[in-house]
Amino acid sequence: MKEFAVAKQLSLVVMSNLLCWTPIISMGLMALLGVPLGEDVYSWAALLLLPINSALNPVLYTLPEIRKRFEQFRDRRRQPKRDALARRRRQRRLIFRRSFCALVRIRRRILARPLQDKLLVQNLELLNSKIKMLTRNNRKNN
Repeated sequence: MKEFAVAKQLSLVVMSNLLCWTPIISMGLMALLGVPLGEDVYSWAALLLLPINSALNPVLYTLPEIRKRFEQFRDRRRQPKRDALARRRRQRRLIFRRSFCALVRIRRRILARPLQDKLLVQNLELLNSKIKMLTRNNRKNN
């Protein structure tokens, strides 16, 4: 993967050099073939094209590093959100476990007594319904 990135970067540099030097080389070939070109054409080409090439090279060499740093910055900004979501999920699970376990313990205590009292039976039914509701809500959240 790193070799591909280096090859991509070098191909961009070679392409920019080719684009900037092609007019200069073509003017040189035209001069060798005897095609008359004004002196202004040479001076404008030298003033515009060669500095563009020199200015483009540092940008092309640092562009991958800038992109990598930007991605790292973006990932660091997203990480707290991921951590917060994971923390909330853990807290929900913990609350569910604690409340579920507490309800089960209470139910065990009620079942350990004789179920003669009508109030105990009602409490047991209420606990069973709360346990069902908790498990249903936990399934929805996950």
